[in-house]
Amino acid sequence: VSPSTTSTYTLTCIDSVSGAIVVDSATVTVNGAPLVSFYAEPKETVSGQPARLYYSALGADSCTASGAPESAWDGPVAVNGNHGVAPHETTTYFLECSGPGGSAQKSTTILVREPLPTIIFSHTSPDLYHSPGQSVELWWEVTGPVSDCTAEGAWQGDRTFSGTEVVMPLA
Repeated sequence: VSPSTTSTYTLTCIDSVSGAIVVDSATVTVNGAPLVSFYAEPKETVSGQPARLYYSALGADSCTASGAPESAWDGPVAVNGNHGVAPHETTTYFLECSGPGGSAQKSTTILVREPLPTIIFSHTSPDLYHSPGQSVELWWEVTGPVSDCTAEGAWQGDRTFSGTEVVMPLA
């Protein structure tokens, strides 16, 4: 036989005296391109936050990284391992591995998104408890990508990204 891919051959025989069935098989492995697994965790992050690339290449003798020289993901790497990155923009990483049966390339992308807004919200009163109708000054500041702010609950309506407001809680 001359298989072009890994193949399993099975032979089934019947014993002419007892009628018993005997089965055996043999697998012929053909060296093909390496089987490469390559992924990032997390796949989405905020600019500059750590992420990790995980990879393995079954049937490979060598692997080469490319796509992000600023994170040292560039040049020869082991055939199995992981590598830390901290992208500042959406980045696609590449891994090419070679072995006796050829080469294979995989890529993975880490999506970098804007950070979520930060809200600092408190009141200026040193008291933990207030009497109904006692005034309390609230203050807030919102940073980051925000399009609008809306008050809900005991106060209502649109608010600016930073400010103060005196409220009088009811019972």
